[in-house]
Amino acid sequence: MGERTILLQTKSSATRFKKMTNAFISVKWTMILMLLPVMLSLYKCMQKTVLDLCELDSCPLCYGTNMCSEIQAGNVTLQYNTLKSAFYNIFSVKNVYFAKCGGKNCILKKLVHRHEFLEIGSHGDTEMELVKYLMSVSDIKKFKICNQHTAEEFLKQLKYDDIRHIDILLQLNVEPLLLQIFNKENDWPIPKFYGSCGRLAIMEYAGKDLNTIEHADWFKRAYVAHKILEAAINFTLNHPVFRLYLTDISPDNIVVDDQLRISFVDLEHGILNSKLQGKKNLHASDHYLDENYAFSESEICHSDISDHNIYSVCKLLLSQFALWPMMNKGLLHDPPEHVKKEYSNLFIDIEDCLHSKEGKDRFLIADHILDNLSLLLKNNVF
Repeated sequence: MGERTILLQTKSSATRFKKMTNAFISVKWTMILMLLPVMLSLYKCMQKTVLDLCELDSCPLCYGTNMCSEIQAGNVTLQYNTLKSAFYNIFSVKNVYFAKCGGKNCILKKLVHRHEFLEIGSHGDTEMELVKYLMSVSDIKKFKICNQHTAEEFLKQLKYDDIRHIDILLQLNVEPLLLQIFNKENDWPIPKFYGSCGRLAIMEYAGKDLNTIEHADWFKRAYVAHKILEAAINFTLNHPVFRLYLTDISPDNIVVDDQLRISFVDLEHGILNSKLQGKKNLHASDHYLDENYAFSESEICHSDISDHNIYSVCKLLLSQFALWPMMNKGLLHDPPEHVKKEYSNLFIDIEDCLHSKEGKDRFLIADHILDNLSLLLKNNVF
């Protein structure tokens, strides 16, 4: 009787084990069948080539053709060697792709989504017709050109083989055009622009976004802060023809490389005005306690010079009151004790820059901040 009971128990255990195994296999195959479309989709995405992304059949002249031969020769290839590059390349995050260009890291941008691309039309084949177009849509585009004179000067500065390239870029994304005018060869803190092919604009990989150094050594952050504020002033003062006011300054749109060199990587949000000598009509940005960040395009455009860039850097990146998703507590958060004691004016100036009390010029405040940072960095090795 005992042996029979054991035998029955053994059979019962075997039956339960077989049922569990079958159930596991069933669940496994169910999961495989559910994931199969996703896996096939991912595999299909990874089979895409850079030439596929150009979509030459739909718009061979969209952004230009000077990089097409390099792409067709296989010298530009998508990269999947990091989690970020794989994620961006597979899921087309922000229409940005990570690639290698002749052995160097580069970024590919489609610049617009497909529905925007399908809305493009022709606005003429002369510069004057494009000026009229710019003035007719200037108030509704991400990028604003302040007046007709600025628009005329802007088009005169551009080099192109076919004016249709300019027409399309003015409609979709002006960044490749601005990369011509504020180019890296003249020491502007922007990525080097390699060129275009079809719907792709191709530029150098210039580093990781600013958030990656949020908790880096304080003196390294101080060095980067100095470079960012210096760039804000340079975009305002140093181009011989234009003043460029950036309206989307954020940690996502500024990158830092291993040598702590900075680059502004998204120039499509901005205001371009002609440069006039002196400060006859200075626009001081208003600071609103009930607004996270606000500015007046009209007031900036109707001034000879604006402190908008300086205010934006102080407000969004340097101030201890900077809020997420900007630089939480500011890029210079948690300074060493001796810095807080010996350079207390640095932090006072940053908050004065934010509020800009009556009678204080933000350009002078910015100079004081830069002077203190330079002195501080000179006396401390990082």
